[in-house]
Amino acid sequence: MSDSVTKWHEMQETRRLYPGDIFLKETKVEKTLPLTDVKKKAYRLLCEYDEEVIRMAMQIIKIGDSK
Repeated sequence: MSDSVTKWHEMQETRRLYPGDIFLKETKVEKTLPLTDVKKKAYRLLCEYDEEVIRMAMQIIKIGDSK
């Protein structure tokens, strides 16, 4: 490889990301909560929101699962 091509590759490895750059991450990390944390959040949801709001959220989840 010529020196200019080698230098270009080196610059690509060390350059910073700028606004508008597209960066694709290959690994997908899913966050899972322990069951006790899930239960606590579920009880908080039931205490803070009305039944109507919770039922609407359940419908939204069902619609999202069917796609």
